[in-house]
Amino acid sequence: MSQKDSNNIIDLQKIRSLAQSKLAEDSLNKYLGILSFSQLISETSTLISDLNNDKLDSQIVLKSKLVFKQLGDRLESQSQDYSKIVGEMKTNISEKLEHLGTKLS
Repeated sequence: MSQKDSNNIIDLQKIRSLAQSKLAEDSLNKYLGILSFSQLISETSTLISDLNNDKLDSQIVLKSKLVFKQLGDRLESQSQDYSKIVGEMKTNISEKLEHLGTKLS
């Protein structure tokens, strides 16, 4: 077999392994997506405990990546919501203070 032919060989085992990894990642991502925020925090705590006990393997690495991404995404969306609420409260308070100011004048 020539060098050129050996470069064209497809490693089916590697392709299967990548497909299984992608399937596991998608499944875990779906699972994390349906958890409530408190359940996600619980998963995060368990994961941190596992990491502190040196339970490091490919599953833990994948789960860590996905859990912290999910947590970050949720906190980012929450902070935008909180920012909007605080902005609305500020507007309402400003309007009420302005209205009160005109009554006192």
